[in-house]
Amino acid sequence: MKDDVHLLIVEDSPTQALKIQYFLEQNGYKVSMAKDGEQALVMLKDIIPTIIISDIVMPKMNGYELCDEIKKNDKLKDIPIILLTSLSEPENVINGLVCGATNFIVKPFDEQFLLSRIKYILINKEMRDSAFSQMGIEIFFRDKKYFISSERVQMIDLLLSTYEVAIQKSHDLKKANQELEQIKDELERRVLERTAELSKSNVQLQKEIEERKHVEEALRQSENKLAIKNQISQVFITASDDKLFENVLQVVLKALKSEYGIYGYTDESGSYTCSSVTSEVKKECEMSNKNIIWPHASWAGISGNAVSGKETLYSNEPFRVPEGHIQITRILNVPIIHRGNVIGNIMVGNKKTDYDNSDVQLMESIAGHLAPLLNAKLQKDKQTKERKMLEAQLQQAQRMESIGTLAGGIAHDFNNILFPIVGHTEMLLEDVPEGSLWRDDLNEIYIGALRARDLVKQILTFSRQESIELILTKTQPIIKEVLKLIRSTIPTTIEIKQNIETDCGLVKADPTQIHQIMMNLTTNAYHAMQDIGGELKVSLKEVKLSRNNAIIPDMLPGTYACLTVADTGIGMDKNITEKIFDPFFTTKEKGTGMGLSVVHGIVNRMGGTIRVHSEPGKGSEFNVYFPVARSSSEEQDSLTKKLIQGGTERLLLVDDENAIILMEKRMLERLGYQITSCTDSIEALEVFHTNPDKFDLVITDMAMPNMPGDKLSAEMARIRPDISILLCTGFSERISEEKAASLGIKGLLMKPIVMRDFAQKIRDVLDESVPAS
Repeated sequence: MKDDVHLLIVEDSPTQALKIQYFLEQNGYKVSMAKDGEQALVMLKDIIPTIIISDIVMPKMNGYELCDEIKKNDKLKDIPIILLTSLSEPENVINGLVCGATNFIVKPFDEQFLLSRIKYILINKEMRDSAFSQMGIEIFFRDKKYFISSERVQMIDLLLSTYEVAIQKSHDLKKANQELEQIKDELERRVLERTAELSKSNVQLQKEIEERKHVEEALRQSENKLAIKNQISQVFITASDDKLFENVLQVVLKALKSEYGIYGYTDESGSYTCSSVTSEVKKECEMSNKNIIWPHASWAGISGNAVSGKETLYSNEPFRVPEGHIQITRILNVPIIHRGNVIGNIMVGNKKTDYDNSDVQLMESIAGHLAPLLNAKLQKDKQTKERKMLEAQLQQAQRMESIGTLAGGIAHDFNNILFPIVGHTEMLLEDVPEGSLWRDDLNEIYIGALRARDLVKQILTFSRQESIELILTKTQPIIKEVLKLIRSTIPTTIEIKQNIETDCGLVKADPTQIHQIMMNLTTNAYHAMQDIGGELKVSLKEVKLSRNNAIIPDMLPGTYACLTVADTGIGMDKNITEKIFDPFFTTKEKGTGMGLSVVHGIVNRMGGTIRVHSEPGKGSEFNVYFPVARSSSEEQDSLTKKLIQGGTERLLLVDDENAIILMEKRMLERLGYQITSCTDSIEALEVFHTNPDKFDLVITDMAMPNMPGDKLSAEMARIRPDISILLCTGFSERISEEKAASLGIKGLLMKPIVMRDFAQKIRDVLDESVPAS
């Protein structure tokens, strides 16, 4: 009864342990679990299991050592032990014999196979107990000596389980011999019975002889097939990856007595990859050393039809081949099918005699044997590829984290430098008359400073440290700015043509991301033409899309700004265009595979879409559709200039940067405010503590020595809970709008801030804090 069978499972992998425990309990067995050899030995002091199932590779004590300890214990030594392992070298089997294991199962294993092993051990346990002997034998393997006592003779099951297929074929061979003996006895009996009828007996005798020849030939073929399969299995065990397909092909060519051959596999896309070609074929057909890949659509001829139809095909007629190709006189092609799917193909050709049914049967037998071996190889390669991809993604994430840390430091320092430049330039622009020669220069300084501010914002956005704010944006100047920049960096062999419609409406976007999209698409176009030169075309126009002419099914009808970037470069095939927006996919030697993926994400977040059309040798065209949020005429109504408002309130300014304090003090005094300034947060707290009612508003920096702005704000709020505070920062991960609000801070300002916005925010906070009359 299964209920009387108690199994002890020793497995360090929690996942594997739970899996084994579950299916054994589902099959009616009582199961105990140990996470390693040491825990198992402790448990064996209290329980005597019927069978022990142990992993080999474990920390602290491996399966061999555990087995050895159990066999040393008179109380436990008769417990059968099954070793589970991913190891498959002969030494591992011998080590199992030496330590006294009962059986040896290689991972991954079929659950039913494990159940059959347990049942087999239970049935034979009593027989093994009665066959106990004190004699022993010594064996030598690979210059090492091993001693196996006859009380461990049952360990031969390890060898039987390792070479189960070979044993099955041996059984078939014995069965064939028995049938042959039966035929022989029958023949002799008939000869004796029919001696008197000589002529009739001779005819019958000839018939019997022919039957015997057929049996002997069948036996010979069976032995030959078994030998070939053993050779192929050995190749899969011993050959390196770069020699595996070549060595298998050599075994098959020898077995089929053929001169030329091809052996390969089908990948996930359905393309046939020819991993091994007879050297003479490769040389005479002038093939490179790289794998030859045939896309599924190009499959043709006997090989293509055999793979497509999942059937064996052969011909003994000479082939018409292209000039320079070796002459094919005969060909035999068999697809390799695993669980109904074609996973490979093997073809041989130019046998000196015709291919016949015996060749077909042999090849199909070889293909059937290859199927699980090749499938295991392909699955292993797929897992290796996925692991490397995950490692690359992890490395990229770590690089992005480093970039983010660097970007935060750059942003803080750079914004502190830009703030005084922006502020002083604004005050100079107010002081300089309209017709002054200096005004244009000051405007250029001001525009450049704001562009630098936006560049810092773009760096923070790229490193994912700043939230995206979508605003109504005119794309024309951004596109023209990028084209001007690109023109100065790419060679004159590439001509730039542009057609930018001036009346194209506004889109809701982050201007820095529009800049990023343009830079990425135009740079990719340049790379496609850098060796051959060509033409880069950029256009912007408004298009109206309805449900009938939508670019994609779920695209909303409406007006879109269509940005087109086209080149006359090398182009891409369909396989590449289907993958270009995938993260980490790149065709460049030093590319990250992130550019187009980021572009795709930006466009999707804006509610738009991006499409690409490309052909090898004809270039590529990218069309980006942005939803138009407002027409260009509506834009003019929203640009009404507001006057800068000032006041007479008393403000306390705190910033450790002298240049910023001087600029802010001068700017705010021009607006009528009464200013007290401090460059030290401790000093500022003392000034405030001395007379907290003196100030109507405190404006403090965030990153300062001794006491940062958020802590200074909290201390001031404890002294005077109703004090209004504005917090300024060049960049800080420590503070956010939500955290600032929780501290009672009225607003968070990002440096550099322009005078109009600075003055408006101060006015808003002061007016909000005045009690209603």
